[in-house]
Amino acid sequence: MEIIKRKGVPVLITCDIDPLTRDERIRYGIPLSEEQPSLLRTSIELMIDLLSDIGINATFFVTAALCEEIEDELSELKRRGHQIGCHGLTHDEYDNYARLPYNEQFRRIRSATEIIEDFVERVTVFRAPAVRISAKTLKILEKLGYLADSSVSSQRFDLVSSNINPKLLIAPRRPYHPKENDAYRRGDMKILEIPISAFILPFISGTLSIFGLRFMKYFFKMLYMESLRTGKPIVYLMHPAEFLASENHRIPLSWFFSYRMWRFQGNPIRYLLFRKSGKSLLEEHMELFAYIKYHYNVKFLSVDSYISRYNGNVEII
Repeated sequence: MEIIKRKGVPVLITCDIDPLTRDERIRYGIPLSEEQPSLLRTSIELMIDLLSDIGINATFFVTAALCEEIEDELSELKRRGHQIGCHGLTHDEYDNYARLPYNEQFRRIRSATEIIEDFVERVTVFRAPAVRISAKTLKILEKLGYLADSSVSSQRFDLVSSNINPKLLIAPRRPYHPKENDAYRRGDMKILEIPISAFILPFISGTLSIFGLRFMKYFFKMLYMESLRTGKPIVYLMHPAEFLASENHRIPLSWFFSYRMWRFQGNPIRYLLFRKSGKSLLEEHMELFAYIKYHYNVKFLSVDSYISRYNGNVEII
């Protein structure tokens, strides 16, 4: 029999800091002449202000190759009490932890960890680039001393991304210790998998951009009611770079005929669905987070804080 020790409804706001590639700038409507360091700094500053206004501590998963460009912002994030996690080494098509062999994964993850730890304190949490992960990845993370991963999006069913993975449909909804040979099944590994919240659709900023604020409030309410029953954390994923999108962003027709685009970015139609400018998306995030905070017993936590506070919150008797 399981007894859930209720300690509030944990809400984990997680932010992925990725490179602003040429493709990213095109789909956000950002001039190609804009330098990446300036764009990254602006997006992180907007995110810091948003979190500060609501009073939230978040977890920032940072791609190691970007650390030098945003060194001051990393220091500011740490000063304000936010957590820094690892988001891979380069976040390109070669940084694919669902397919890379063990030795290459180990080299990349160890290198990424060492780079990030040159700028911040010890890194203990990981999210794979494009949330592509394998059992090998979790073994490596455990060997390197990571406490948790947050790459699996349980019960997500996506037909337009490049990461269509049927195993997501059977992955546990609550945090779990994976099997050594299967990242999507419960087992006895020490590392904890903390799933990104989803129910067919993922609970992420892209869903807000496509379906709007009212839909996301209903979505949160469903996840909130589930958490009240099960103690499951609500994990929200967002990309601060989306706040830079112009009002008239477009995508080129050539993307629909590009093998590289379909393989690494998914169906380009997904980008036509993103209807929000960066300014309106920022405003709607402010309203969404305020709405979340309004709910009884919601606790905004970093991933590390969640692990410390909720580890062992289920007793088997």
